[in-house]
Amino acid sequence: MAQRLEPQIVRDNWLEALKAVIKAASLLHPLVIHIDDAHWLDAETAFFLNKLTHNVDGYPFLLLITMRSPHSAAQKQGATGLYDIMAA
Repeated sequence: MAQRLEPQIVRDNWLEALKAVIKAASLLHPLVIHIDDAHWLDAETAFFLNKLTHNVDGYPFLLLITMRSPHSAAQKQGATGLYDIMAA
């Protein structure tokens, strides 16, 4: 009988696979990944984008993130994770 993986492990494996696809595609031709209205990002997406910026030396891709100044509490919460990405 197949063993079920914990949701956290499934998520981590999925994010690593997505990162590997982006890195591999960037070796075929340079990529531009544009995230617009990033002030609306959820925590999971911000987590992935932060993870995407680590250990990528030699992979030609540009992560372009644009956002408005956050006005609402929800926008401020979404923008919080962006500061970690910008610092990477």
